[in-house]
Order: sequence, then C-alpha cells, then structure tokens
Amino acid sequence: MQTVNTNSQEKRKFQRVAENLPVRFRFLDRPDSFVHEANTGNLSQGGLFITKILHKDDVGKNLSIELIVAHKEAPLKMTARLVWVEKQGANVLGIGVEFIEIDPEHNRIISSFVLKRAPIKIVRKKEFLKIPFSKLNDKQRRGFEILDLLRRHGPISKTEIQQKLDLNIPTITKYLDEYLKEGLVRERGLDISTGGRRASLLELNPEYGYLVGIEIDTSERRITAILTDFMNKIIKKITLDLSKENLVAQLADIVSKLTEGTNISKELIKGIGLGIDTPRDYVEIKPQIEARLGIPVLLEDKDLAAVWAEKWLDLGLEGIEDIVYIASGEKCSFILDSEIYRERNSNIGRLFGLDLETNIMNIIEILNPKLVIISQELIQENSNLIESLKQKNKEQLYQDSSRQLQIMPSQLKEDAIIQGVVSLMIREVFANS
Repeated sequence: MQTVNTNSQEKRKFQRVAENLPVRFRFLDRPDSFVHEANTGNLSQGGLFITKILHKDDVGKNLSIELIVAHKEAPLKMTARLVWVEKQGANVLGIGVEFIEIDPEHNRIISSFVLKRAPIKIVRKKEFLKIPFSKLNDKQRRGFEILDLLRRHGPISKTEIQQKLDLNIPTITKYLDEYLKEGLVRERGLDISTGGRRASLLELNPEYGYLVGIEIDTSERRITAILTDFMNKIIKKITLDLSKENLVAQLADIVSKLTEGTNISKELIKGIGLGIDTPRDYVEIKPQIEARLGIPVLLEDKDLAAVWAEKWLDLGLEGIEDIVYIASGEKCSFILDSEIYRERNSNIGRLFGLDLETNIMNIIEILNPKLVIISQELIQENSNLIESLKQKNKEQLYQDSSRQLQIMPSQLKEDAIIQGVVSLMIREVFANS
C-alpha cells in the first residue's frame, strides 16, 4: 500500500473534478458497522467528496472505501479519513475524506481518470519569437523553412530545396538572393554534374553572426556562458561565480570576456539568451542589458530552453514533433507540433503530488508524445528511472497497442540550457529575416 500525504495544505495541490461515481464505505473503528452506499460529488488524487449525511462527531475517523470507476470492473480500495462535513444552513450536504493509504495501481487509475476529465490550462510561450511562430505570414514562414532546411541539411542545391519544401525555383531564388546579399547564406561549391550545368550548393553562413548563451544558477551561485557561431558551434565557454552586486554589470563583463582574444566584435553578436529558473524575476534587467550593450536579449525558462535545444540540434530527433522534457520531480515542458508549451498554475508542469514514475506516466497518458526526454539531473538521482519507465510503458502497450513512444536521457547534458537559449535566438533571427 502507498501512504498518501494529504494535510489540508497538501490537499489543495490536487486537481479536482465533479464526478458522480458509486462508492461504499464503513468505519474502521466499528467492526460490526454496516456498509454505507452513496455517490461521489467530486474526486481528486487526494480524496473524495461523498454525498452522504453523517454526524459531525464522525470527523477524524478512518474509513475503508471502495470506489467504482466506470471502466473498471473491480472496485478501487483505499483507507481514508473523514476530514470535514459540509453544511448549508441546517442541511448536511456531504462529507470530505482524504486518502491515507491506497494501492499504487489504484492511485494511478484515479489520477488518470481525474486528469483526463480536468480542464488542463496550457499556454504557449509568446516570448520565444517577437512574432509568434504560429502567426508568421506566408512570406516569413517560407523564409524560415528555407533557412532551417539549410541549417539542417546544407550544403544543398535549389533543386533539393524545391523537392523538400515543394516550392518553385523562382520563389526559392528570390529568397536566396536576399539571404546571399545579407550574408545569412553562402555558396559552398558545386553539386555533382548530372549532364548539364553544375548547380551551386548553398548553406547557412556560420559566420553571419555570433550568439551568447548564459545560464544563471541561483542555487549554486554560478553563471555558465558560451559564445557560439550561427550554427551553434561553441567558440568559447566560461564559468564564474554569480555576483551578489550588480548583475547587469557582470553580464556585460561576461560578453567582453567571451569575445576577448577572438576577432569577434560586439557588433557581430546577434543576441544574448539568458536561461533562468524564474524569468519573471529578472524582467527588469533585459532592457538594462540591451541599453548597455545594444544587443537584443531573450529571457527564458531553463527547462523550456533545454527541450528546445534537444529539438533544434536534431540529435536524431528530426521528424519527431511531440516531445516531453522531464526536468525534475516538479517540472516539465513540452513541444507539440513543433511549438513549445508550458503549463500555468501547476496542472502539468508541477506534476501531481504522486511518486515520480506515476507522475511521468500520467503526463504520457495525457499528452501522448512520441518522445520523453529525462534530464541528466533526474537520471543522476534515479539511475534506474528510464528502464523502469520503459517497463511501465511496455505494460501499458497491452492496453493501448497504438502508442509509439521513445524514452531517452538528455543528450546535451550540462550544455542543454545554454545551447537552448542560443537556439531560440537563432530561431528568432530566422523568423524575422
């Protein structure tokens, strides 16, 4: 049996849904007590509201409960405590009970039942692009697709671009002429001859500009920063103690340290990405850094940056559109249809107050991703986590044979966050070119 911690504060963390289900219960301190039959008014992973009249003196007593969930033949069993009686005037409307002990599998069934019926609030991060990617006009979207194709597969010819993107050659030429003039794209030799004139090969120009990625680790009081070219190649990396004084001055100094000893001037830096646990706490430094250095700045949540880095840098993930990144036992972020999402007010990202593996399996059941990536931090804490999740997924395949899921560790390790904010800056340049 699993012991459930549900004090009055903890109980508020659970998602609750209105649901009318048959329930039976009896008092544990009365061996000869008869079984009460009633219905639920609502339920959560932490307890039930039962529409049954009981005396207020019963508050604090323990109950043995059997809950009938429609899609399960056998009742779900748990031990619970009666914690309150709801009244409206002189009328008693029902009782609230919190779970004390419950079988882990029954807990999982209740969690899935609740979460499938709960209104899950998901908001897309508008800050990823100055122009939200889903709202780019046709010209911007086509340009983005051409540049991203060159980034992933260059050097390639116009004919190959035409085949992969289903655009006509005059349209492709118009875009590429503009990018060549701008220096964003460059020619790289000639294609193999097929009998006629050899076509030029084109690729993204890694020297078009440079980017700075910075991770601020407030718990370790540490800053890690990288300088990359426009293809995410790391040119220089430094680690410093986080200053207790002027953070803006320290970040400006970091940019100078990264370019020191290189032939890269500040004017060639296209953007600075900051990966932070709570970006809202640092909003005021963004305009200060931009005013001081004259360089665009992006503030982003660390975990959202990390999941985008895994996607952007391919790492064998090309073609996988739906990805969940589990950062810790309390937080996740995800990509659906190539757009990055984050939760609001703890329904998903803060997970569900259950054990880690059950939380993750619940996320999988709700979002149905093609890939789940586990952070290196979690793997270090739980060395058998991935194998255990794979086994649980295998067991669930017997119930849902259509599920196709990969579970793997993060491949970027300690550079995931700083590469993520760099990648988001490059993405923004693409979208606005």
